Amino acid sequence: MHHSFERIVLHLDLNYFFAQAEELRKPELKCKPVVVCVYSGRTPTSGAVGTSNYLARALGIKSGQPIFQAQQKATPETVFLPVDIQYYKIISIQVMEILKSHSDSFESGGVDEAFIEITQACKGNYKKAKELAEEIKKDLLQKTGLICSIGIAPNKLLAKIASDFQKPDGLTILEPFQVQKFINPLSVSVISGIGPKTAEHLKELHVEKVSELAKLQKSVLIQEFGNAKGDFLFQAAQGLDESPVQESSEHQQFSRMTTLKKDSKNLTELIEVSIPLMNELCARCQKENIFFKTISIVLVSTKLESFTKAKTVLAPTHDLKIFQQTVQSLFSDFLKLHTDFTARRLGISVSHFSSSFKPSLSEKQRTLNEF
Repeated sequence: MHHSFERIVLHLDLNYFFAQAEELRKPELKCKPVVVCVYSGRTPTSGAVGTSNYLARALGIKSGQPIFQAQQKATPETVFLPVDIQYYKIISIQVMEILKSHSDSFESGGVDEAFIEITQACKGNYKKAKELAEEIKKDLLQKTGLICSIGIAPNKLLAKIASDFQKPDGLTILEPFQVQKFINPLSVSVISGIGPKTAEHLKELHVEKVSELAKLQKSVLIQEFGNAKGDFLFQAAQGLDESPVQESSEHQQFSRMTTLKKDSKNLTELIEVSIPLMNELCARCQKENIFFKTISIVLVSTKLESFTKAKTVLAPTHDLKIFQQTVQSLFSDFLKLHTDFTARRLGISVSHFSSSFKPSLSEKQRTLNEF
């Protein structure tokens, strides 16, 4: 039974995430400027900065900068590292699992940010929402060692603006009565959905602040930007946003991760640890009547290197036997390939969902062709 509370949405942003993740594996980096780079490989310095920590930002090194420029600004103790997306994804899964456990609904915005709807969880009460945010921050720090900035507001648009307001490690709460006063003086570029092109176009209309955008008639905006975009800008200027917090189907995945009681490279032990995770995921899929096609394992070694392997099954399933067989073969293949690998953490995830169990025509064909 849903009471109609005023909506409350929380946006979480993992500050300087790639660099923070690197500091986790090598704590000695914490007191140095760290620059995580996306090397393009043409020359040793070709590529761009992915993320820099706050010490590196103080030197003027920002994401998107060419690496050679960043090197010119760097001090001798600045550390340059290559991006390690697999490792960041694994840490991200842990963060998202913590967030999901506190939410009515969840929507990821990439590896380092997410929205959760907390309207029901907090019964529309902002004091409760603040306590929940503090609990999430504590939970996150204890379980992953990461800090984040959180914004809480009546909708996604505002929650994202709020989470960006105090960084790093911020908590900004925007209650409905504070919204207009808070957003009016801000630059229109804080509105996600206003990129450089739109901002440029608005500037030609003498609009740079949200308050100036709010003064424009809807008809003018529609004339300038077309129906959909014009309507969006008109709503956004007043801090309105109806969009629900929900995963797009291609992002959806259910995952569970766990730390082994003792490090292991033994297949039987790894399977044993993953059985409760599989049971839990399967039960959840069966309860929600969801079928999955892709099954992945995640392994983190004692040296904190991380690997993931995935397998896509022929037809959508939520059968525990098929799930277990697939996971077993994934672990077994992995251990054969990496003989010197010792696992410290492991995770299982399922994705590629469908809500009905109808083998598609191509699958029927494929099965026929296999015989």
